[in-house]
This record gives sequence, C-alpha cells and structure tokens, in this order.
Amino acid sequence: MRHRVTRGPGNSEDGTLKPYSEAVFQAAEDLRYLLNHGYQRKNLKSLLQLVGNRYRLDRRQRTLLGKAVFSDAESERRRGKLADASEIQGHTLGIDGYNVLLTIEAALRGEPIVLADDGLIRDIAGRSSRYAPGEATTRALDLVLDILARYPPREVVALFDERMSKSLRLASEFTARLEQHSLCGGGSTSKYPDEEILAEELISTSDSAPIDRASRVFDLAGYVVREVLRTELTALGWAPSTGGPPHGDTIARAPNATRD
Repeated sequence: MRHRVTRGPGNSEDGTLKPYSEAVFQAAEDLRYLLNHGYQRKNLKSLLQLVGNRYRLDRRQRTLLGKAVFSDAESERRRGKLADASEIQGHTLGIDGYNVLLTIEAALRGEPIVLADDGLIRDIAGRSSRYAPGEATTRALDLVLDILARYPPREVVALFDERMSKSLRLASEFTARLEQHSLCGGGSTSKYPDEEILAEELISTSDSAPIDRASRVFDLAGYVVREVLRTELTALGWAPSTGGPPHGDTIARAPNATRD
C-alpha cells in the first residue's frame, strides 16, 4: 500500500488559512533555496521572519516550515542515518519519550503531520510543561509497545523530560509495559533526554540536535504514524539529489514558485 502524501488545498471552507496553503509551499521553496545557498540554520529565526513576512504566514505555518525544511545536504546526511524497524532488534534503543508520544498523539487527534525534507515525520504542535497524559497517551503507548514487541531490542531506555508534568508517572508506566511484553529496559526521567539517549546504539526522536550526533536513528513515531495509523502526510517538497522519498511514498509537490 502506498502512503498518501498530499500537497493540500489553500484555504478551508470558512475562509481561514490552512497550515498547508499554496503560500506555505512557496515559502518552503524560498527557505530551502536560502539554506542551500550559504544561509545557516542557526539563523533560522531570521530566515523564517523573512520568508514568513513575504508570504504573510501565521505563527503555525512558520513553525511548520522550521520543522519541515532543510538544506539538501542536511537532508541527505540525516536520511543516511535512518534505520528500518528490523534494525532495532537485538540492539539498544534510546527513546525520547515525549518526542515520540506527542507526535503519535497528534496523529491520533487528526492534527497536521508533516514528512520533512530529512525523512523524519513530525507534528507541528508545541510542547507544554502543563501536558497531561490522557486516552491518546494510553493508545500511543500501546502502539509503541506493539512495535517494540515485534522487533525486540536488546534493551529499551525511554527517557522523559523531568520538567514536564507527570514524567515520573509515564516513566513508571512505560517500565511496567515493557515488563508485560517481556522486554528488557525501562523508563526514567531525565533533565536532558535528547542527550542521554545518545548512549544507546540507536535513538528514536525527531529532534535535530541528537539526530545530527547519532549514528543510527529509528523514527519510531514516524513508523507508527506511517505504517500503523496510515496517517495522511504532507511534504513541502523533496530535494532532487536524494532520489526521492523513502519507503515508496508518493509526494504531490506544489508548482514551482516564481521568484521576483
């Protein structure tokens, strides 16, 4: 089955601007052009202001660009690190707990999910310290544990940011779930989960910083979203030098924007 990856229409029926409007695709092309021609990602805030102002994007659309658009070189380098699900079997896996669960929860709620240039699947919701686990969290945990049971790692280390609400509760529940599935490992809280997971052979996160430092990355949330939930994904373009999207996805791209 080929996954549905769409370009998306412009405005919704009530006239409000959707996250995936034509202007967003044009802005993505401009941002990618800048990143490919010497502008550094460390200046992303200024670049988003530049292209965002030009196309009159709202805050959510600018967040989408920041999570989805990367230079061709950066995208190719990261996609070279992506591991298939079967690769986690027999190896240690470090999971950024909130990063993985929140993306799956967003998909379960029908929120926008993007297939980024670098091959990672991301949501565009922000992370709040007031986050409280709910029914979607329970369902997300079920989905994660099903995948881990299907491809059992040698050890699973799931770290939950201690600054987030209910982290200890989630870590304890994750440990209990692992035991129920006869899997080795556990959940714990951490002040710097995106750093500590790097001690494992593979990591699961969509955060750029640890991905750039890791050797192999299994996009656990992306696998659930893509292969289990079959969520409709939106891509803002694809770098031609990379040979196209992974896993046979079909991408509908926006027409080439005309530059001034």
